[in-house]
Amino acid sequence: MPISETERKRLAQLFRQAKYELLPGELQSAAYPIRIGNQHPELDAFLSEGQSWIFITAYNPMGQPQSTAFNRVAQQKLLQQLQNDSKTVWRGRGYSPDPLQPWEEPAILTLPLYRREAIAIAREYQQLAIVYGEKHGATTLLFTD
Repeated sequence: MPISETERKRLAQLFRQAKYELLPGELQSAAYPIRIGNQHPELDAFLSEGQSWIFITAYNPMGQPQSTAFNRVAQQKLLQQLQNDSKTVWRGRGYSPDPLQPWEEPAILTLPLYRREAIAIAREYQQLAIVYGEKHGATTLLFTD
């Protein structure tokens, strides 16, 4: 179901305010920040030309809060699917820096992918948007509708 332009703008602002990071030990010993608008040469090193990566969660499909049990099962299914597809996966998290509106969700950074495959995965798990990066490009927020 497509979202309105007003809702897209509201969500884009929220997604851009959020913080995204790989957990320590996944790429380096400290948390590795993923920033929308930045390049990430450390991730580019794992990609061939035309390939990309996504930072995705299976939590709260369509932005609708779900139970902890539902979200954990969905996240585990996503992780297993990516591993079965021989993708490299690193665990991460997305969270709000606003103490008045706190939230946190586990996430997965996966690579290599192509753009069409990235969107298909996000749609399969009913995610409104993903953090998306291509080799030598700036990381973007990619809506899935």
